[in-house]
Amino acid sequence: MASSARAGLLALSLTLALLPAALAAQVRPQPGARYYVGTLVQGECKFTDHTEIATYFQRWDGRSWGVGERLPSQSLNLRCYDRLVEAGQWRMWVFDPDGDRTIKIVGPFTVDENPCEGDQTHVSSVSTPNGGTSGLENLAGGNLYPNQTLTANANTYLDFADGSRVAIAKGSSYTLNGCQQWQADAAPFSMKLSLLLGKIWSKIATPQSQQISTENVVCGNRGTIYWVSYDRATKQTVVHVDSGSVWIRANGRTITVKAGQTATKTGAGVPVVKAAPIGNGPPF
Repeated sequence: MASSARAGLLALSLTLALLPAALAAQVRPQPGARYYVGTLVQGECKFTDHTEIATYFQRWDGRSWGVGERLPSQSLNLRCYDRLVEAGQWRMWVFDPDGDRTIKIVGPFTVDENPCEGDQTHVSSVSTPNGGTSGLENLAGGNLYPNQTLTANANTYLDFADGSRVAIAKGSSYTLNGCQQWQADAAPFSMKLSLLLGKIWSKIATPQSQQISTENVVCGNRGTIYWVSYDRATKQTVVHVDSGSVWIRANGRTITVKAGQTATKTGAGVPVVKAAPIGNGPPF
């Protein structure tokens, strides 16, 4: 019997780092595709001409397709989602329970273990300073996963299970490219992210190795509090450090930005480092 969990979401722990983005807090399953445990998938649940349409997400148990929890029906034009919490082969079965007929079967597709599973990527809560809607609310309660792109519709705070906090400026987009969980106890949890546009502030509570990419800069943390911004129109990347330090690789060389400094790189130019006030929170 397959198990499925309904709820909020999935993916992002961007505690810092970013890449081209393509809005996707959930996915529409496709035959032959690969997803990660915890991915929020879109089903079909509605009434059409008084005929109920329902969805089961089924997992192959080696002998047959198990019947998982049925997604609730919703009114016309509303969507329903489910989070897949077990690795394996899956398919989506859409049917008419009243007429006892199959409408379509989508799959099979593969669900792999999430390499970003951990307190560093587990989103405990999502909030906005003014109580607005960010579009990322369904991240709460789940882990971020590789290749997930997030776009914030409002200034947004993501709080993680390890005590870290990330603030995302309105309109910003980024991608979590991947994670590595080293076997050695002393080695830090490692993440790679890409920033497509906008600004992200991060306060890291535990040792982490992070690599952040924009179109013209690659940087990584040696500190705990800093922010990164990228303006796609001017191709300008700005890195500001409030605590610790950050390395920046650009134009074939690596420099270090320390607390109380801001590095600015525009287009193909070299990074310019200047003194800047240390902030006590997100700069937006």
